[in-house]
Amino acid sequence: MGLRLRLFGGISWETTGTRVPLRGRTRIDILLALAEAEGAVVSVATLLDRFWQEVPSSGANAVQRHVSALRRQLAEAGVDDPSSVIEAMPLGYRLHGISTDLTDPGDAEWWLEPAAEASSEHHRRLKRRLGRLAIRQVQAELAKPTDNVGDSLLDNRLDQLWEHTTHPVELIDAVLVAAERGRPSAWLTNVAAQSSAAVTADQHARISELVGRDSPAHEPPSLADLEAERETVRQVVGLWVDGRSDHALDLLDETTSVLDADLRRRLYRAVVWQRPDDGGARGILQQLAELRITLPQLAERSLVSADSNSLNLMPDGDIVGGREVREAVGPGSRTRALRVEFLRLLAQPLDDASVRIIDDLRDIDTADAAVEAERFAFVNALRTGEWEDASRQLETYRRVAGARWPVAGDDFAEMVTAGLQRSLDPLCASTFAADGRRYGRFNGDPYLLVVADAARFLTLWPAADTTLHDVAYHAAITVLRSPAARALSMLNDQRAGRPVIDAAHALAEELDSIPRDRQFLLVPIALGRIAEQNRDRALAKQASETLRPWSGQAIGLWPVDLIFGMADQWIDRFAST
Repeated sequence: MGLRLRLFGGISWETTGTRVPLRGRTRIDILLALAEAEGAVVSVATLLDRFWQEVPSSGANAVQRHVSALRRQLAEAGVDDPSSVIEAMPLGYRLHGISTDLTDPGDAEWWLEPAAEASSEHHRRLKRRLGRLAIRQVQAELAKPTDNVGDSLLDNRLDQLWEHTTHPVELIDAVLVAAERGRPSAWLTNVAAQSSAAVTADQHARISELVGRDSPAHEPPSLADLEAERETVRQVVGLWVDGRSDHALDLLDETTSVLDADLRRRLYRAVVWQRPDDGGARGILQQLAELRITLPQLAERSLVSADSNSLNLMPDGDIVGGREVREAVGPGSRTRALRVEFLRLLAQPLDDASVRIIDDLRDIDTADAAVEAERFAFVNALRTGEWEDASRQLETYRRVAGARWPVAGDDFAEMVTAGLQRSLDPLCASTFAADGRRYGRFNGDPYLLVVADAARFLTLWPAADTTLHDVAYHAAITVLRSPAARALSMLNDQRAGRPVIDAAHALAEELDSIPRDRQFLLVPIALGRIAEQNRDRALAKQASETLRPWSGQAIGLWPVDLIFGMADQWIDRFAST
């Protein structure tokens, strides 16, 4: 009797046309891990590590119980010898003697959602593999002879696939290639007209050539439209800076025809959640308005930076950010959502979520996604403290940005090289060489170097030049966000001989309630330095414990404003105060 494991749509066993749905979350997890291995053995240790938060004392028995339940389901489906299908091996288990949608994709129902019941957390790679397999099946279907009935059925299936695909650009390209070879597609022109955000400019041009007309939905915005958008952003930011947030929100409500919905939503959040007396927030939003036309790629970075700050301030920002990533449609919207989520996660200890975002960006075939994937890969390498890997990744970023953003005005690599020289020297001066640039000579955020110098003078090495110290401090304090600005101010007061210990304890009492943002780590570093100067063991211990979740990682102000070094050095240092 033929047995097949269906992975598209509901996960189920199929025997001679009869399907038996799989039951039980952990059972499904185990079975999918075995299916993805395609006949290879998956060890019990691997299964426990992937699917149990806390490994039970009798881990092998726990796995065995779920395997037994899976075999009972096979018996219910009419399989005579379930133990030969889910086969026990010396170190684990394997699937044997059955076909799956991975091993036999020709009969897969590729238009249905891949592994619908499976957890994205545990089976992200499998879902991605199935998504790519679906694109290959589309290509195979498009290579078949055309007829009216078959074309109508294919269009219907493409509609179903479009609802959930994580590879929209590749899907459109597959249909485009077939259309350019003489197979017209009503589905393609409908998608171009109705879902413009998911079609790249290059694809739109090719579709327009095929159908012999231009689609108004894809006409690039005129200079007048861009000017109107920039002026509206300027007015909104100006009202907010003046303390007239209600008027700024009213203006956003009145300009639905000028600003696209996604930009309006993110500006709305900034006005509601961020404070105009916060120098960092103010500078980023003002930069967003000014660069909107002249340097659009850098304006987009300002937007996602501002929005990640808003989400970090929102009580449910993690939920909102995750939902917007899942719901984003089209490469542009998805790239923006992923960028925001990556920057939001910089406020937390590094984990696999940041790595997955980089993988997702690399799956999007656009210049912006390619550039940001390499930039974020560099930041992650830096956060692990792998200085040489980070240096190599920075060179990769330079190469990709130069090729994909040739006229963007991007000088991120130059800024971080100079910033790292300030904060890491002499830690890795041989890896990151200074290029001699100074304040105000960058197209992007010149304050990066100001903040680096001011924080370095006060936390790492004292400034020999008092005048230079004062210039850097007063510049930095205007662009740092609170509470990082408060922490830097306390360090400056201590340098000047003013009493700070009471203020430091007051700030320490707020540590648990302070919203985590990308500048947060300046706070425990500052408190620890104040504790050292005042020989305050309680304050030093609090600083050490606050830093402990970052153990094993490099810490700093992110993306790369200042690197304090490895967290464990500071944790141990403050713990021994």
